[in-house]
Amino acid sequence: MSNTAKVGAARAGWLITTLLATTAFARSGSVGGTELEARDLAAASPRAASLVAQAAEAVRAGAPRQAWNLFSEAWGLAPRSAVPARGICRLALALGIRTREERAAAGEACGRAVLLAGTPEDIRNQVAALIDGEPLPSMADLVAASVAAEGAARTGPEQPWGPAARGDLALRLGDRELLDAALVELRRVAPDHPETRRLAALASPPSSRGVWVGRAMVLLLLVLTVGHAARGWLGRRRRSIWRATRLAGLLLLLARTAAAQPASPAIDDAHPERSVPTPAQQMADPLKFGDLITELGLRADAATARHDHAAAARYYLALAKAVPDRSYAFTKLCEQLEASGRRAEAIAACGAAVSRRGATALDVTRYRELRAVPPNESRVRRWIRGVRWGIDAAVLFVLLVGGGIWVARRSARIGRRAVSLGGGGT
Repeated sequence: MSNTAKVGAARAGWLITTLLATTAFARSGSVGGTELEARDLAAASPRAASLVAQAAEAVRAGAPRQAWNLFSEAWGLAPRSAVPARGICRLALALGIRTREERAAAGEACGRAVLLAGTPEDIRNQVAALIDGEPLPSMADLVAASVAAEGAARTGPEQPWGPAARGDLALRLGDRELLDAALVELRRVAPDHPETRRLAALASPPSSRGVWVGRAMVLLLLVLTVGHAARGWLGRRRRSIWRATRLAGLLLLLARTAAAQPASPAIDDAHPERSVPTPAQQMADPLKFGDLITELGLRADAATARHDHAAAARYYLALAKAVPDRSYAFTKLCEQLEASGRRAEAIAACGAAVSRRGATALDVTRYRELRAVPPNESRVRRWIRGVRWGIDAAVLFVLLVGGGIWVARRSARIGRRAVSLGGGGT
């Protein structure tokens, strides 16, 4: 059984277990619990709440397809509730993702649950929807899953969903170190949680056949070296044994250090976008590509901190090339280009940001503001124009108030004169 098939088989059992967890246990795994969501659903649509209960019964009876149909009907009756979407998301992951269409269906349901509720479990399920299953996820999906896993950990720091998301990502990438760290954290925050047991079961074989062959070769080298030292000991001084043993230990240490210390990604600071590999190279070595993205982000943050907006813009341009279908890098690129006075390029970057996944209302607002400001207008000129508008408004206000007072006084004078004339006539 392949690693992906093993992960999918184990996930099915544990996700069904999670779906059937008690109310108190579910409340411990989400912000605000599920009782309030259930009451809101019942108030919005009693029929949808009844369908959700029937779907849970169908899951208990071992009929996930029937449960899917019931959740779907409830979703149509209560589209603003996260409960039906979360149920479909869990079922999609439990049944397994085998085609791109199934990945899209899981992503839609899990994404809707994140938008409507945004609990740590929802975010973790979105990670699974992005990377699980036989169709290999794109590099953009892997990057998005990595960001979402960190979001799940920050949203629920003492809940199992963040470490579980990191564990899912580690299984997909084959990162043993990240998997072990996620399992340690899971055992700390939720030792009896189904996700902890699932991840512990999947983490059982730590080494592949190639690793064992390598260890056997190192052991053989060590035995031969010690044997050679023992042979020389018969005719030479005892010190030769210590030298040979020390040499073998040094060789072993150098071999392990070389294997454990990957080379840092090479980035041309003048043209960092040239360091971005092709999509084929990204998929061939996703860990190396992840290290590159991390390094680019760190250098961009450092350049922003020292107010080197031109350098920060170069790094964010490289990030935009690496992950072209997400808005984050384009948003940051727009900010840095605007800060460095390159308004036309900033408008283009902001326009690219609003058309990508993950764009927010703030991106749209910034884009409109940049387009509304006249070209080549400095901040000083904008400030002067604002002051002029303020002076004009103040003058208009004074004229209106003064004119009103003059009219009032004139009317009062005319009224008194009319009264006096009327009195004199009688």
